[in-house]
Amino acid sequence: NGDLGKVPLLQPRNMASAFADYTLQTGPLAGWGFGAGFRYMGESYMDAANTLVNEAYTVFDAGLHYRQPKGINLALNVKNIGNDDHAQCTVTGGCQYITPRVITATASYRW
Repeated sequence: NGDLGKVPLLQPRNMASAFADYTLQTGPLAGWGFGAGFRYMGESYMDAANTLVNEAYTVFDAGLHYRQPKGINLALNVKNIGNDDHAQCTVTGGCQYITPRVITATASYRW
């Protein structure tokens, strides 16, 4: 049907993500931790002929948390810190926008 050797719609050749997290184990700030990471989505095609291209994008995430060995757990996480508004589109099916900035706070207690 003419698409032999072509990349499927919205499928990037390259994707990468990483997240690092560190929790302080000793001292007055023991139990506090933080993390940060990124999500990269490479270029993808909008059409079966691979002539129209969606741009690559990268979004960044971060978090702060406090954990006691037995007890309270608190966390504040932010996804898409820069509130980037990229879209992955096709010529026939519209666009899928990435999730805007999301800030989540959680509190839990371990019995």
